[in-house]
Amino acid sequence: MQTPIVTSSNVGATIIRSDTKDRDVRLESLHAAARIGNEAARDLLTDVAMNATDLAVRKYAIQELGHGFGKRSMPVLKQLFASPDEDMRASAVNGVARVHTPEAVALLERDPPTCCLVGNESGASDPQPLLYSRPLS
Repeated sequence: MQTPIVTSSNVGATIIRSDTKDRDVRLESLHAAARIGNEAARDLLTDVAMNATDLAVRKYAIQELGHGFGKRSMPVLKQLFASPDEDMRASAVNGVARVHTPEAVALLERDPPTCCLVGNESGASDPQPLLYSRPLS
């Protein structure tokens, strides 16, 4: 029987996908994968964003997809943007906001992220989503 080849990438993927591993280690591994920036890393983050059972890990993977892969992450971010789950939509909004392309801005303008509105002092909803620090115009 041949011994399998162990590389940092498949060890990292195993850590990231394992719900039994320390969350902080998984988050740092996601960050490292996003910095690598190749298609295998994007596929790994996409898998985690869509399937991880730990909500914090899923949210971080979504955020890292937008930040690390830009427009290459838009197909999965669009899918999550339409999710019926409010947490996933909010994470997708933040991921899309990190893409910084006309397509991302158009998506945010076309389908305002009502899942992320914050209340003002009077208790009314603020029409400007939390993720924007200034108007998009």
